Amino acid sequence: MIVKPFAPSSLTLGLQALVRRLHPSHPQLTLLQQELKNKEAGDFAEHYILKELEKLPQLSDCHIFHNVMLPTVLPMQIDILVITSSGVIILEIKNIRGTVHFKNDPRQLIRTLDTGEIQVFTHPEIQLEQYIQAMHHVLNKHDIMIPIYGAIVFPFNNVEIHREGQGLPILMGRELPMYLHKLLAGNCYD
Repeated sequence: MIVKPFAPSSLTLGLQALVRRLHPSHPQLTLLQQELKNKEAGDFAEHYILKELEKLPQLSDCHIFHNVMLPTVLPMQIDILVITSSGVIILEIKNIRGTVHFKNDPRQLIRTLDTGEIQVFTHPEIQLEQYIQAMHHVLNKHDIMIPIYGAIVFPFNNVEIHREGQGLPILMGRELPMYLHKLLAGNCYD
C-alpha cells in the first residue's frame, strides 16, 4: 500500500518556477533548463516505479513511501522506501541513458552518451550505502532491529550497464518484482 504517494520534488518545483520567471537572455537559463530536465526525468522514473510497485500483489501488506527525508545530520532523500514486516528496502532510482560504467577505484559512475560526451557522477552505491547506514541509525535509536536492503534501479532499458566487481544490487525495472519477491520470500540478496 502506498502511504506517501508520488509528488514532484521541491527542487523540481522550484526550478520550474525559476525557469518560467527568467528572461530568455539570462546567462544561466540554459544551465537551469538542463538541470530542470534532469530533475523531471528523475521524477518521471520514480513515478513509473511507484506505479509498477502498486501493481504487485506481494506488496499489498507493505508500506511504500516516496521521497523520504531521513532525520540525519546530512540531509538524505530516499527515492522509494518499502517497509515490510520482515525488513526495510531502499530503492535508489536512476533514469540515466547511454552507456554507464560503475567504477570501483575511485567509485564513480561514468556515462558516455551517443554523441561521445562523457559525464562523471557520484557512484549511486555510495548514496545507497549512506541511506542504509542512516536507516540503521534511525531504527536503532528506536530499538528496532530488522534487516535493511537496498538496490539501484534503472527503470527503463535505455542504458547499457558495465560494472567492476560486486556490490549492492543493480536492477533493471523489469527485474524489480522478482528481486522483491525473493526478499519477501526470505531468499535474501546480500
